[in-house]
Amino acid sequence: MKAKFYPLRTLFFTLLLTFSIAETTRAQAIVLSTSDRTTGQDGSWTNFGNRFRYTIYVTGPLDMVDPRVVCPVPGGTSYIAGSTTINGAPFPDLPGGIMPFTTATPIPLPASSSPYDGVFIRFEMMITANTGVINNSAVLTGTNFSTVTSDPTTTTIRPSDDCSLKFYSLTTMYSPGYLPPAPTLYWPYQFIREVNFNTGGATTLVYDGKNSIGYEYDASLPTPAFNSLPANNVLTDATAMAMQTGSTRLYFVNKPISGVPADLCYYGTNPGVNSGNPSAFRLKNQPLTTNTTSLITRMTMDTQGQGYAITDDGLEFIRFTADATSVTVTKRGALVDDISNGSNSVLLENGGDIVCDGSGNLILITFAGKVYKINNAANDNVATWVYSIPNFPSTGCQSVAIGPDGTFIIGGRYLNVYKYTLSTNAFTQLTATGGFASIDFASCTMPPKPARVAVNETPTAPLNAEVSARVLPNPFKKELNLQVQLTTAENVKVRLVDFYGRTVYTTTRQMGAGTNSLNLSVPGNLSAGIYVVDIWAGNNHLLQKKLVKQ
Repeated sequence: MKAKFYPLRTLFFTLLLTFSIAETTRAQAIVLSTSDRTTGQDGSWTNFGNRFRYTIYVTGPLDMVDPRVVCPVPGGTSYIAGSTTINGAPFPDLPGGIMPFTTATPIPLPASSSPYDGVFIRFEMMITANTGVINNSAVLTGTNFSTVTSDPTTTTIRPSDDCSLKFYSLTTMYSPGYLPPAPTLYWPYQFIREVNFNTGGATTLVYDGKNSIGYEYDASLPTPAFNSLPANNVLTDATAMAMQTGSTRLYFVNKPISGVPADLCYYGTNPGVNSGNPSAFRLKNQPLTTNTTSLITRMTMDTQGQGYAITDDGLEFIRFTADATSVTVTKRGALVDDISNGSNSVLLENGGDIVCDGSGNLILITFAGKVYKINNAANDNVATWVYSIPNFPSTGCQSVAIGPDGTFIIGGRYLNVYKYTLSTNAFTQLTATGGFASIDFASCTMPPKPARVAVNETPTAPLNAEVSARVLPNPFKKELNLQVQLTTAENVKVRLVDFYGRTVYTTTRQMGAGTNSLNLSVPGNLSAGIYVVDIWAGNNHLLQKKLVKQ
C-alpha cells in the first residue's frame, strides 16, 4: 500500500497559492534613471555634446492588461535614432527616427521578460543645450490599474564655455546722463557692450564702431585677403546681432546705405590680423538679403553654429552658416501662421527679437510682447502663438536674451530693461546702472527650453504645479488620455477643432481638486489629419495643443 503524503501536498498548494497571490497583487512601479555615456558617470551632471542615456525599469503583476510606457525626449537633447532597446534587444523607432516611447507604447509583461525581474527600456540622446537643467519623468498606463508616474530625474548641464554665461548688447553712445532730444535726433547703434543679466546694465565697452578701425575680407581679389578700413566703416548702424557658440563671434547686420544691401559683419579675432586682437570684420559683397526695404531686426544662432534671421515684416526667414571669411545663405521664405493662432498673426507683428533654446526651437517675442514659437526642426516656417504678455510696457521689445534658468531679459526703447519668466508670468523692471539704449541682445546661452515653451504644447495661460493640463498620446488613433491638475473642483471643458476651425468633439466633465485622469473616445468617423484641442477649467484656459490623428 502506497503512503499518502497529504500534509506535504497541502503545503505545496498553499505555497503555490501564496506565490500566485503575491505575484498578482504586486504593485505596478516605474523607475527612471540616468547615466552619462561619455564620462561613465551617473546622470546628475553632463556637458554639451555628451552622449546620455535614460533607463526605465517597470515591474508589476501578471494580470496587468495592456501596459504601456510613455517618456518624452526632454528639451535640450537630440534623440539618437536606433538607440532604443527593451531588455537588451533593439526596439524599432517610430517613422522618421522618432523615439518610440514618446507616445504610449505597449511593453511585455514583466513576468514574460526572463531572465529579468521586470522590463528594462533604454534610449540615448546627445546633449544639445549648453547650460541649464534637464528634468524628465516616465509614465506607466494600463486598462486595469491607475496610471503610475516615476520620480522625476534632474540633470545639470555644466556651462560649456565662457560664452554660455555672457550677454552682449548693441547700443547707441548715449546713457542716462547723456540722452538725446528724442525723437528729433537719431543716434546710430555702433557700440557693443557687455550686459549684466541680473541688472540689465551695459557698462563694459567691448567695441566702439564709431572710433575704431575695422577690416574687410575681399574674396574677389586674386589672393583673397583682409584689408584694413578706417573707423566708422564696419559697425555703422546695426539692426540685429547674434553670437556663435564655439567661435564666440558676434555676427551683426547694418542698415543698408544708399540702397546697397548690407554685408554680414562680425566682431571677433583672426590670426594674423590686427596682431590677433579682437576687431570688427566685414564680409565684402556677402549680404544675408538683398532686401533693402524691410530690415533684418531679429537674429540668433543655435548650438550647432547655424544662424537665423527674420526681416521686420516676417516675409523673409533666413538660415545661414558663417565662418571667418564666408557665409552660405538659405532663403526659407515667409513665416507661416499656425492654424491655432486665430487673430494672432505673426505677419501682423514687427520688431522684437528671437532666441534659440537648447532644442533648436526659435522663440520670437515681438515689439508688442507677443510670444511665438517656431519649431525649427520641422523646417516648415510655422510660427505658433504661445502667449501675449499682459501689461506689456509701451516702450516695447527690441532686444531679447535668454538666461541659464530659462528666463528672458527684454530691452525696449531707450533705457528700459525687464526680466520676464513665462512660467510664473513675473515681469519685473530692472534697475540698470550704466544703461544704454539697445537695438539687440546677443548670447550663446541655450538652456534646454524657456519655461513652459515646450515642443507641441502651447499653454494659453501660465501653468504651474497647481493648475495644469496634459493630453496623450500624440499622434492618437481612437482615444486620448487627459490629465488635469486643479486646486479646486471645476467643470472642465474639452473641445477638439479640425483644420477648418470646426468643432468636431466637445465634452464637459466635473473634476475635483488634485490630479484627474480621464480617457476620451473621439468620434469613430474622425478622419486622419491635424486637430487642435482646447481645455478650459471654469474660466481658466489651460491648454491649446496641436494633435495628429492617425
